[in-house]
Amino acid sequence: MTDSFSRQFDEDGYRYIKISPAQLRLQKLIKKSAQTVLRFLFTCFGFVIFIWERLQRLLRPHLQNRQPQKILIIRVDFIGDVVMTLPAVHTLRQVFPNAQIDFLTTPAPAQLIQRHKDISRVYVCNPNAWLGKPFSAAVWQEIARLRKILRTEQYDLALSVSGDWASILALLSGATKRYGYAKEAYPFFVTNSLPGGRYDVRQHESQYGLQLIAAAVPNAPKWQPSAAILTPQQTDRDRIQLLLAPFGVTETDMLIALHLGSGNGTAKRWPIPYWAALADKLRAAYPACAIALIGAEADTPLAERALAKMQNKRRVFSLTGATSLTDLIAISARCAILISADSGPSHIAAATGALTLALHGPTDPEIYGPQGPNTRYIWNKTWCAPCYDPSDTAECRFGAPICMKGITPEAVEAAAVEMLNAAKIF
Repeated sequence: MTDSFSRQFDEDGYRYIKISPAQLRLQKLIKKSAQTVLRFLFTCFGFVIFIWERLQRLLRPHLQNRQPQKILIIRVDFIGDVVMTLPAVHTLRQVFPNAQIDFLTTPAPAQLIQRHKDISRVYVCNPNAWLGKPFSAAVWQEIARLRKILRTEQYDLALSVSGDWASILALLSGATKRYGYAKEAYPFFVTNSLPGGRYDVRQHESQYGLQLIAAAVPNAPKWQPSAAILTPQQTDRDRIQLLLAPFGVTETDMLIALHLGSGNGTAKRWPIPYWAALADKLRAAYPACAIALIGAEADTPLAERALAKMQNKRRVFSLTGATSLTDLIAISARCAILISADSGPSHIAAATGALTLALHGPTDPEIYGPQGPNTRYIWNKTWCAPCYDPSDTAECRFGAPICMKGITPEAVEAAAVEMLNAAKIF
């Protein structure tokens, strides 16, 4: 329990509000103004590119109608969002079994998908780091290097799945055809734009990638949610068993995983005392089970506080900060059930086919919830929910999200037990 944690968060794990509503409004106004100026400048640049590409098409018409042999998917945001794009990857692989399907993403999700069977190659970039140093020579050298690498591949098709940055990267790739949403791409940066943008219609996040596929590949089959689209390798399974062994967990023991954190805003978190109460209830319901607290290194203080509040710590232990994202695939596949707030691990677990129970408050589970036949969510839809704005992290404007606090440990335990009983896991 570090002093720095206490200075930033309250006892439930929520961030202290450090700025006034007036300051917050000013920040949003400055941000929106900067975005307007950038959009104007990029539109002018995009128009020049548009004219140039029109001339190129007249000179090379044969490139417009050929079947894609090299495809680039661009998604430069969060882990869970990248996982929700995998159905689109799988659909593309079904249509083009021999095509080169590459993925461009940020460093964290890259670890997760680098060994995915449907992806040929993973490229990594970090646009947020570029924004932090816009006048750095090193940043511009990195952009030039990435552009050179992508252009060397000569992509036939690029899919811009995540906003303005993805459209910039699609243009950098030089792909012959570039698909994206009109509201989420700088004008003229994509060659084929779908009207509107994500969240104009209340539908699951995975559908936006699938709709781009449907537009680019009219004969693509309809996606059917699969029990497992992420599969751990045996080496990952072996490593997890080595991590579990010191806690007395054998390969046949029942394992329950609890993920306490949320990297995309503290308002998504469930209160720390509730996690402690849930662990106690699950220990009572399944005395022989082992309970692992999982998460990134930044989640360690949350796990420490939860452990300190538990009444029964027998066979309850923390693996926070001790696992990679590929380890998380193996943990998810190994556990009887994973319980998490709306965060990347809930999507990873669902993608492995594990029983997954997600807790939602500020985010709409019909849009952001884990998908699959073994998933379930609890949503406490209060008068102010959903309030999450994808342009920023999820922080409660009141400082203490009543939506998450309204989900009781008793309700979560009952849902978990019902799922385990239905799956005949005891």
